[in-house]
Amino acid sequence: MPRRQDLERTDPDAFMDEEELRARSAPDRTGSFITKKLALGALSYCWLTAEHPDPRGEQLVSLAAAIEAAEAGDQAFPGEAAFFIDFASLPQKGPGGRRTPAEAAAFSAALGNMQIWYSHPLVTAFIARSLPSGHEKVLPLCRNLRKLWLFENHIGDDGVAALAKAALGGALSTLEDLHSDLKLKGNRIGDDGVQVLAAAMCGDGGEAGSLPSLKLLNLSSNRVGDFGAKALANAMASGAMPSLGLLYLGSNRIGDAGLCALASASASASGLEQLYLEHNQIGAFERLEHLALDHNNIGDNGVRALGTAACEGALPACRVISLNGNPLLSEEAQEKLRGRGVRT
Repeated sequence: MPRRQDLERTDPDAFMDEEELRARSAPDRTGSFITKKLALGALSYCWLTAEHPDPRGEQLVSLAAAIEAAEAGDQAFPGEAAFFIDFASLPQKGPGGRRTPAEAAAFSAALGNMQIWYSHPLVTAFIARSLPSGHEKVLPLCRNLRKLWLFENHIGDDGVAALAKAALGGALSTLEDLHSDLKLKGNRIGDDGVQVLAAAMCGDGGEAGSLPSLKLLNLSSNRVGDFGAKALANAMASGAMPSLGLLYLGSNRIGDAGLCALASASASASGLEQLYLEHNQIGAFERLEHLALDHNNIGDNGVRALGTAACEGALPACRVISLNGNPLLSEEAQEKLRGRGVRT
């Protein structure tokens, strides 16, 4: 795939102007509204290198396959259409790493409304959900990387393993966000990937862990099960994540064993304030009759949370919650819990 300037020089007919696009779309009009989609698509994809996003053409081949599938779908994509692909549509830097003043002005103007190509209701957006081969070798070379957003990309276990390896080796030390917020929601990460990530957090032998200042870890909407939850619990119990305050694990495959491991590790994770486990496979409290929480540091907020859980049916069989030896707990809070049918 050539860059915009090279494509203009070698194949100027590759570009479609507005008039031709409208003619191919042949939209119906009702009043001032176009009711038929334009013959226009946009590709959202990952860049493999700073110089060229797809040097082997793998993502272009994937796009061709996706277009063929869309042409045969219920809402048939037209056989002839224009496409917005940033590398071929916008002026790119030359061999010297610069754009001409005119190219820079055009590029800057395009950035101001580029999101329209992907979100407009009359445009068909194609999203590449896989990384091209060789991605595992790229991260260690990103010495000047400042931002890294990976949520909803389906990087899978191999992708998160490459990320963990790069973080452990210090290759991502320039990132501003990674060491406080790690957002990996919706990436098809399973137990194997989480185990590798947790190992990187714990460090390698005598080596320090890779993310000691991590404050937020979002692994929701993945494929994490009990083994992955146990790996995270072991990392927390070892003190590898002392700053972790928010842990998102909703919409995964965690069951009773994973919950128990996380609950046991929470005693060591003193900074953990919020743990989200909604939409999993947990059923541990369905038969729980007596919950012993004696001699901890549970306060009124903790008891209010327990009361809410009891009212919402999370503790259907529980009749006794032992709270002796919690110096931060007021009698008033315990009395409210008793008022909901639970002895303390």
